[in-house]
Amino acid sequence: MKALFVVHNLTLGGIQTQALALAKHLKSKHGFDVEFYSVGASDNNYTSLLDKEGFSYRKSDTLAYVFTEQFYQLNIIKRVLYLLKLRRELAKGKYDVVFPYAASKAVNFIYKLSGIKVSFWFERCGHDNPKPLYIDFYQQIIRKNNPVMVANSEHGAKALAIIHHKNNDEINVIRNKYIKDEGVYAEEAWSKTLNKSDNELYFVMIANFFFYKDQETVIRAWSQLDNNIERKLIFAGLGGPDACKSKYSAMKSLVSELDLDKQVLFLGAVKDTSKLLSLADVGILSTQMEGCPNAVLEYMAAKLPVIATKIEGNKEVLPILSHDYLFECGDVNHCCQLLNKLSLDHELRSLLAFENETKLLDTFDGNLMYEKYDNLLLKHNII
Repeated sequence: MKALFVVHNLTLGGIQTQALALAKHLKSKHGFDVEFYSVGASDNNYTSLLDKEGFSYRKSDTLAYVFTEQFYQLNIIKRVLYLLKLRRELAKGKYDVVFPYAASKAVNFIYKLSGIKVSFWFERCGHDNPKPLYIDFYQQIIRKNNPVMVANSEHGAKALAIIHHKNNDEINVIRNKYIKDEGVYAEEAWSKTLNKSDNELYFVMIANFFFYKDQETVIRAWSQLDNNIERKLIFAGLGGPDACKSKYSAMKSLVSELDLDKQVLFLGAVKDTSKLLSLADVGILSTQMEGCPNAVLEYMAAKLPVIATKIEGNKEVLPILSHDYLFECGDVNHCCQLLNKLSLDHELRSLLAFENETKLLDTFDGNLMYEKYDNLLLKHNII
């Protein structure tokens, strides 16, 4: 049996972590041969993990091009030629199942013609106001191919049903597994820059610098805090695409402009996030959209209170008590108030941390995730 995983970038991130966990399960329990395709950037931090598991990987330029704006500008003959090229590429791999976390439209349009038995359509982001998708020729074929619909949250499942004209019972809810990092890492450069004093507080945000993660709101909120408390704001993450690197540079410039260089630290890509969170006092996630936020799961596992945006993804993951510490996207003043409140109240931080860890242990069991995927693969005669 052979499985293909398609991701945007072969870089460390929440989706890539979940994909790798599922791939390892399929290999260890069912003997799958596994390959990874990317349609974007890659770096050694992630590909070294694939190498360790014996998973092959490469960038698919064909898959990255089909159904882009440039593709639609081609005449019909050239479009057909590209689709045939993609069909040959996928057929050559002789895959039984494909998990398209990226390029879902292209994969689900062509997978049956490539001899692949089952494909998935994933909903992993949040939607404030989902609208039914216009069913053009390509979507008609995708509907006929009938990929397995999976959302990693209840609100994501509702959105997926609306967007794809499905009944709610046609959507499978499979929550993310909390993945405990048990890697053994050499000391990273960032750890030498952190010399935490006894009275100092660390507020940590783990997120790559995609536009929707909105680190800017947290930085501007931090600039409004007074300096009578010893605390630091720490950003961990970078991201593979050029847009992430550009945003990273822009946020560093903003910190300098606001004269916060001594208070706000940028660590770049961090492998040993568990070590970093063991030093933290509060976890932050200012994202504007999210399905099931892996960073929040990491904070909960590290027994941290969480300050985050008031979006459905964060509300669904966090226990009710923590909902009082959610702010509207882009609300600098409220974010500042929450930063200050948790800075001042140690007992409150401890209470929120306990509630968060309890919710994590009760809800995000990896064995349940694997069982649900196994049942879907069994239903479609893959295992």
